[in-house]
Amino acid sequence: MFSPDGLRIVSGSNDQTVRLWDAETGNQVLPPLRGHTNWVSVVAFSPDGHYIASGSYDCTVMVWDAMTGEQFVPPLEGHRALVCSISFSPDSTHLVSGSGDCTIRLWSLNTGVQIGQPLKGHTDWVRSVAFSPDGRYIVSGSNDKTVRVWNVAYLNEPLTNGLPSCSCSIDDRGWLSTPWGDPLFWIPPQFRTGFERPGVRIIGQCERLTVDTSRFVHGLEWTRVAECGPLLDDA
Repeated sequence: MFSPDGLRIVSGSNDQTVRLWDAETGNQVLPPLRGHTNWVSVVAFSPDGHYIASGSYDCTVMVWDAMTGEQFVPPLEGHRALVCSISFSPDSTHLVSGSGDCTIRLWSLNTGVQIGQPLKGHTDWVRSVAFSPDGRYIVSGSNDKTVRVWNVAYLNEPLTNGLPSCSCSIDDRGWLSTPWGDPLFWIPPQFRTGFERPGVRIIGQCERLTVDTSRFVHGLEWTRVAECGPLLDDA
């Protein structure tokens, strides 16, 4: 990948290293950047050219100072499978990553800490991620044959009035659960890829499912549904 000014190229390799090259002479600019413990699957320059990010089969993302080759923050850990895709925000302050664990994660480069819960909804590897030019949205493409557009403002949104957020996950049995593992409801197989939730727009050919949760109650408070249920009144 080229640097924003077109003067340098960054590459990642099966030898677990990241290398920086002079685009005109072809000479290596810095010693190999070492730190990953498995193949380097993806690399990226920040828009301001100050940083390089690399994702690996070791499930981590690393951020390097593009001038010195030093690690800028400790390894970004959290993914449970290889990192397939990475992208910097337009202002170079955040990084988004997509993984073979079907999740998307947003990171702060100021702190090296993950922001909010993982974004869940894809049902296969997340092959590509990118920020919108204004930084308000993240777009992701997956082997599940869908593209999803995520509103970054929803990243820290908890469950509100029982609404499932974009951090809720669907397990192998089809149960939609909260980020803390509490089961909400079961989703039929044909609707799992197309299950719609707040803050996410799905693009692609799949069976869509939108659930009316205006009277949805879960957990120990489930009995409150009797207070406003017309079906119970008619019974």
